[in-house]
Amino acid sequence: MGDLYPLFVMSPVIATALNVVVHIAINHLRRGRNPLVNLAIAFVIGAVGLAAMSLAILPGNTETLLEAIIWFLFTCGTYTCLGFCYFTFINLNLASLRVRIMKEIKHSPTQSLSLEAILEEYDSRAIVDARLERLTESGHFVLRGDRFFAGPNPLFRRLALVMDWLKWAILGRRIEEIREKGAAS
Repeated sequence: MGDLYPLFVMSPVIATALNVVVHIAINHLRRGRNPLVNLAIAFVIGAVGLAAMSLAILPGNTETLLEAIIWFLFTCGTYTCLGFCYFTFINLNLASLRVRIMKEIKHSPTQSLSLEAILEEYDSRAIVDARLERLTESGHFVLRGDRFFAGPNPLFRRLALVMDWLKWAILGRRIEEIREKGAAS
């Protein structure tokens, strides 16, 4: 691989940095839009950057096509893992109830909130209703009568399958087995 080896090994990190910078820029340009869509766009742009770096480095620096493919897959896997870590970090920031309550306390005039005010704002029924409304509007759920069904948008079902597969790959058990063991104890 020669002199370009360090650059190639760092290419997933460089692509992740591109992902982060693009995500920040997109969030400012598309303010008020779905932040997860912005994150997906930035991830794809980072992946394109990774592919461009790989195409620039690999052809003259690997001995066989198979070696180039293996290196490329290695960097893609690394970039995907780094992208997942960034997604988790962003999602934690977007969805964490604790963070939101702390921000509300900090920005309240007295820098405090009563339990009643917190419960009023974060009533679990209201939170579930808001989430169900978002999931229905986005096509993930369909409401028929008083029952919710899987909607035409397969994103979360696919994501759930990926997460179940990852849990199986990491923990060696299916998620149902983990749930059954937890319920039995």
